[in-house]
Amino acid sequence: MSISVEITPTTPIQQVNITTTASGPAITPVSASSDFMIPSPNNLYEYTAAALPSPTDVVSATAIANLSSVGVAAGLQVNVGIAASSSFQNEMQGFKSLYKSFNNSPANFTHGQTCYFKTQNSVAYNCNLQAVNVADDAYGQSQLFIFLAFANTNLYVMRKGYFDYPTNSTMIENWVPGRTLYIASNNKLTTAPVFSSGAYVRSVGFCVPNTDGVYRVWFESDNTFVKKS
Repeated sequence: MSISVEITPTTPIQQVNITTTASGPAITPVSASSDFMIPSPNNLYEYTAAALPSPTDVVSATAIANLSSVGVAAGLQVNVGIAASSSFQNEMQGFKSLYKSFNNSPANFTHGQTCYFKTQNSVAYNCNLQAVNVADDAYGQSQLFIFLAFANTNLYVMRKGYFDYPTNSTMIENWVPGRTLYIASNNKLTTAPVFSSGAYVRSVGFCVPNTDGVYRVWFESDNTFVKKS
């Protein structure tokens, strides 16, 4: 014997609401952190989170919650932490160049030395690495680089970026915080441009103020130039 039971939902005849008054905001806005890199040549994808101003005008409010929704709403999940890398630092890596099998004797160059490529036929890449020379036509008309390394016939140079020179470096002189950098007649980095006849004058970056006790520079050669008559 079976009994059929039919259940029909109906509209509730009474609804109970709970009125709540916020005594304080659940989440208090604070200054946001943004990706600001401290100028450093170590290229370890490091950056410093710097606080920026944000609005804090949060007001209390009255809210109504139905009993039927109590315990059903999903919880608020907030993920916090430190980003693994800085996109800016990743982009800076793109200004470092590798020339494989560049065996045209650049082994006598020193880490941090300013250089450029000079045409020479019948060799790899049809050029040699040339130390800066403000009186050379190729210097005035070429992209400048900072020499990083030469290992196993592979040449590593940097076209743009931060670089630290120790204060006893023989490759830089007259370092002054904030000043524009040029190449001196002795082929060193300097804040005093050369105005002798036949010399090319072009900026190659600027001196970066720092508290690390080094001659920190932002290297970025200007591809426009003036040649003294």
